[in-house]
Amino acid sequence: MTQSLLQIDVIQDGQTIPNGYIDKYNLEKRDIFYPSNGEARSNFVGIVQRDESILISIPKHFMHVSDFKTQSTPEKKKYTRLIMDSINASVLGYQNSSYDSELDTSSNFALAAYFNIYEYFAQYGLYQEDYQEIRPNSGNKVSWKDTLRKSNKFFSNGNIIFSPLYYKKRRSNQTLITECMISILNYTQSLLGDFITLPDTSKIANKGFNKNIFNNESVILKLQEILTTTFKDINRQLIRNIIIFLKKVNDNKLEVVDIKYYSFAHTWETAVEKYLNDHFLGISKDNEVIFSNTNTQKKFIKDKISYNDANKFSYWRLEPDHVLIDDKNKFIYLFDSKYYTNLKDLNHKQFVYHILYSNGWPTYQIYDSLILPTEEKSFTEEYLKLNKKYSLRDRTPVNIYLTYLNMIEVLENFIK
Repeated sequence: MTQSLLQIDVIQDGQTIPNGYIDKYNLEKRDIFYPSNGEARSNFVGIVQRDESILISIPKHFMHVSDFKTQSTPEKKKYTRLIMDSINASVLGYQNSSYDSELDTSSNFALAAYFNIYEYFAQYGLYQEDYQEIRPNSGNKVSWKDTLRKSNKFFSNGNIIFSPLYYKKRRSNQTLITECMISILNYTQSLLGDFITLPDTSKIANKGFNKNIFNNESVILKLQEILTTTFKDINRQLIRNIIIFLKKVNDNKLEVVDIKYYSFAHTWETAVEKYLNDHFLGISKDNEVIFSNTNTQKKFIKDKISYNDANKFSYWRLEPDHVLIDDKNKFIYLFDSKYYTNLKDLNHKQFVYHILYSNGWPTYQIYDSLILPTEEKSFTEEYLKLNKKYSLRDRTPVNIYLTYLNMIEVLENFIK
C-alpha cells in the first residue's frame, strides 16, 4: 500500500456514523450503538484499516469532525498518533482492577506481542545462534583438545611440535527466528508507523520484510518445533510472542487492521491525573481552577472510601478519581474525571463524595469539581449550588463546579 494514496475517513465516538461506513469498514455489533432516534453511532475510539482506506474514530470532544476533515494529511496522522499513543500509554500503565483488556479493547493486531519482540531487539539485538568453529591455523584461541586429537606430532630438540594448530572461533548464525523478528518489526512500522508512534527500527529498515513469513502455517509449525528444543527463558518468550503475532496476522489478510478501544474513559482519567499532578496550581478568587505552564508536582491520588459499617455490606467502596488533601492549609481538592458527550443531570455520586468528605474532615474547606473534556479552551463553570433549604446545618454551602480541559492539551502532556 502506498501511504500517499491512503484515504482517511473520520467519525467520532458517540456521534452518528455516515452512511456506507459500517459496510465499508466491516464494523461489528459492539462498535455501534443505537440511541432512541435509531441512528447508528460510534461506540469506540481507534483505527480500522481496509487496504488503502483507514477510518479514524476520534474521542468525544477531541476536535470537531468538520475541523478534523479540513486538516492536511500529515496533521490528521499527527492527531491520530496522539490518540493511539495515549491509549497505548494508558493501557500499558493502567493499574485499576476494573480494566479488562478483553472487554475494553478489540484488535486483530497483536500490538502487545510486537512491543515484547521489540523489547528483546532493543536489549539483545536480532536473535542469533552462536556456535564455535574449529579450524586449523586460523582463529582467536588455540583449542588444545582438538590440536592433540587431530594434528601431526613431531619431535625437535626434545620438544613436541604440533602441526597444524587448531583454533576456536565463535560465529553467529541467523535463523528463521531472526527473519521473523525482522519481518514483524519492519511490517508493523510500514503498516502502522504513520498512526502510532513505534520504537526506532531504522537499523534494520533496509532489510524490509518477507511476506512469505505471514499467512504461512508451516512457519508457525516450525517455530513451535523450535520452541520445544529451546531452553533459555528469554528466547522461549521471544518465540512465543512471534507465534502470537503471526497467528493474529494469519487470521486476516495483510493491510487489514482493527485497533478499537471501548473505554476511552480510562485513558481520559489517567491523562487527567498526570495533568493535575504536573500543572495544577490552585483556585482563583472566582473559583476558577488555575494551572501553571511549569511542573507543579502535586500528589493527586485515586482515593478509596470505606463508608459502610453494616456487616453485610462493609465491602462497599467509593473511589473518587483525583483527591488532594492539603493538611497544612486544611483544604481538600476533590476532582472526578468524566468522559461525557453532554452532562444532563446531577452527578449523584459526586454529591455523595462531597458529603462524605465534609463529614470526615469538618474543619477543612472543599473544592469539588467534575473534569470534562472540551475541544475549546479550558474553563470552569458552576454546576451545583445547593439550595440553602437543603444544606446541612452549620455547614458551608455545597458547591460543585465543572472544569473543562482542552483534550488535546491534556493528551499531549500525557505522552510527552
